[in-house]
Amino acid sequence: MLYAERNDKVRRAFINKISKISPETLVYIDEAGIDKYITREHGRGPIGSRVRGESSGKRYARESFIAGEIDGEIIAPFCYTGTCDSNIFNLWLKDFLLPELNPGTTIVMDNAAIHKSNDTKTLVESHKCKILFLPAYSPDLNPIERLWSRIKSIIKKSISGFKTLANAIDHAFKSIIPFWICYI
Repeated sequence: MLYAERNDKVRRAFINKISKISPETLVYIDEAGIDKYITREHGRGPIGSRVRGESSGKRYARESFIAGEIDGEIIAPFCYTGTCDSNIFNLWLKDFLLPELNPGTTIVMDNAAIHKSNDTKTLVESHKCKILFLPAYSPDLNPIERLWSRIKSIIKKSISGFKTLANAIDHAFKSIIPFWICYI
């Protein structure tokens, strides 16, 4: 889906800029979350019969995850309970992502407020890496968004077979094979 608010001129400039950067020095990052009672939106039933289901209207603690994708490989996956704030994001940067990156790597991320703190900028620059923000309303330009979609799809299909949501998330990450990653 494309957002009506996107700016095609800014998007073209971003694509032009990123095309000049070597793919092995680009890491795309993002956060995503899911709750235990995620439900499938579609089902199968006898021809002519509507499939009906129920889902809970209650709110539950979310399991969230952050990871990077660099040249088709998932790096620095991190799972936690709750939603992401700048403290969690910077902890992940410092302890998980930055140790895996070479100096000179460009970190591509969306314009979320948690990505724009002075601490984030200082952390990234101290590792001699750069930040490149995606154009506003352009999640389609971040390949890791397709990974999150696939992860959530796997979880929806398999969650009933696991005791915990964390186990289902672990299964989903492990089932994403490099062959599929080359398509994101």
